[in-house]
Amino acid sequence: MICGIMKVHDLLTRDVITARTHDSVETVRDRMAANAIHALPILDGSGKAAGLVTSTDLLTSIPGDIPITDAMGEVFYEIHSHDDIAAAARLMVRHNIHHLVVLHDGEVAGILSSLDLVKLIADGKVAV
Repeated sequence: MICGIMKVHDLLTRDVITARTHDSVETVRDRMAANAIHALPILDGSGKAAGLVTSTDLLTSIPGDIPITDAMGEVFYEIHSHDDIAAAARLMVRHNIHHLVVLHDGEVAGILSSLDLVKLIADGKVAV
């Protein structure tokens, strides 16, 4: 398969684990550890993406009882499920990031990581 033909929806992690803006740092740390994940979208009260928390955001000794919104990065990047994976790769490289929140019809549909893109090469699904 060629990178320009494969779409983000072909590759994204659909069963995305999320948290809410009112969740505590401790709750999010526990959720990430329990699911062995390194990033998760933070949703607002209406279920829209409000941010993204990564394990890097939680590396410092941030108190567990503060809201996750105080610990998450201020900027996060989204991509649409119908975009091609080359666009996702360019976005990650341009901003030096490893995770994108994937949207479909304005709703969080999943998450895409740089490791997902590396697996394409390792599995021989794209030519390099």
